[in-house]
Amino acid sequence: MEIWKSKRSWSVVSFLMVVIVAAVMACDADAKRASLKGGEDLNGIAFDDFWDRVKDEGRQWTGNQQAGNQLYVSKISAIPVKGFDNHNGLSAIWETQVVRCNSVKEYKDPDSKKIEMICNGRSITYRMTETGIAGAQSGFRKGREKNFRGAAVLLERVRFGAGKAEEIANSNKRFRPVGYEYYTYDLHIAHVADKPVWVIKKGCNHRGLKQKQCTSKDSWAVKVDAETGEINKTVNSR
Repeated sequence: MEIWKSKRSWSVVSFLMVVIVAAVMACDADAKRASLKGGEDLNGIAFDDFWDRVKDEGRQWTGNQQAGNQLYVSKISAIPVKGFDNHNGLSAIWETQVVRCNSVKEYKDPDSKKIEMICNGRSITYRMTETGIAGAQSGFRKGREKNFRGAAVLLERVRFGAGKAEEIANSNKRFRPVGYEYYTYDLHIAHVADKPVWVIKKGCNHRGLKQKQCTSKDSWAVKVDAETGEINKTVNSR
């Protein structure tokens, strides 16, 4: 009986230790991202410039692999930097995960019973950072190759960039930018519908709050199909 209690206590302690370590790691990641601070001279990097570089680097990456492999993308993000308001498809830091799919298979979700397209292969992360950001190395950098299993679509299916998606979102909300807003750009894959989807969010920036031109409630989010440019109201992305 005592031995059972001892084992049970040790299991509880071990579980709590895992939870604490995970929480600390998450906090460290958030703190690192929050510490990114830019100067007054940041102009932002156009998404199209970043994407062209990604495609060039991707061709070199797949060029050394077996014939027949094609380049896929699983996500794209504009990393927030304090002191720079994303707008017109510009961000001080862009990041994407590109995938080389060795196989793409159908998978039936046990809960929804819907068919998902799952890519199995290798991934690599590309990041482009503007000069002048404290806590970040500038230039175009790539991470290490990793195993990948998840939703991804061909790069060529991303036909509408962040800037164009922003225009579509503004038009949908009948909103005209006046300089008191900021945007976030994130592209996810709608795993069930197998679609690349931009999630465009608009908020009130620091200047707008300070001058009382807008409030934190003046925000919205719109999903734009990155392949067709249509407003997406139904699919869930991840």
